[in-house]
Amino acid sequence: MRLPAISRLLVFPALLLAAWSLGASLTDPLLVPSPVATWQSLAALASAGDLWIELAISIRRVLSGVLIGALVGVPFGVALGAFRGVDRYLGAALPAVSATSSAIWAVLGVLWFGLSDVATVFVVAMTAAPLFAVNARDGVKAVDADLIQMGRSMGYSPLQVARKILLPSVLPSLFAGTRLAVGFGWRVGLVAEALGSPTGVGFRLKQAVDLMHTAEVFAWSVSVILIMLVIEGLVLNRVEARCFRWRKPAGASGPVAA
Repeated sequence: MRLPAISRLLVFPALLLAAWSLGASLTDPLLVPSPVATWQSLAALASAGDLWIELAISIRRVLSGVLIGALVGVPFGVALGAFRGVDRYLGAALPAVSATSSAIWAVLGVLWFGLSDVATVFVVAMTAAPLFAVNARDGVKAVDADLIQMGRSMGYSPLQVARKILLPSVLPSLFAGTRLAVGFGWRVGLVAEALGSPTGVGFRLKQAVDLMHTAEVFAWSVSVILIMLVIEGLVLNRVEARCFRWRKPAGASGPVAA
């Protein structure tokens, strides 16, 4: 039963690789390098150590920015969802910050913090915070008030209401915000590194473009995609499965009475 499932997973990568190979054979290598050339460039970067060093730098910056965005955005979103007064007076800040282009944050980050890690972390944090805030706000507003009232009638303390009712209800929204924040964080982090950093994957991508090393451009791009797949598959999916192991899978049925 496992082989067909694995085969289905390989269909899209196989089609993508075939289309890439065909496109490379019909196009100038300066525009589209072949998968073989890209793999050779990726292997060269890995053997020289550059791949691991630059990826580690970018991952550290992105995760730091996402963490700061969560620490700012989640409490703000919870406050917006739980208190009407806060939403009435401060709710307009959320769409204003969300509508601000990441390129603007990148320029401001370089202007305020110079060519440093802080500039990239700032850009990622300013992009991630509204995503966390929106999802936290929507998660709190979606909590069933009857459940809270029922918990209070059963003698739950405020801490127990938060732990047993509010948190399980809000967690799905927070995970959705985390996925968005990590994905967008990578994108804007690369842009920030390309604009104002002497290190990181974004800087190396821009450097390869300037030097017309197209195979290296593709190699760095492939490395970022692989890292995102690892974060999604081995980290976020596992953490989510562990946090929601109490949930009944869709379509599952209970025991059938005899």
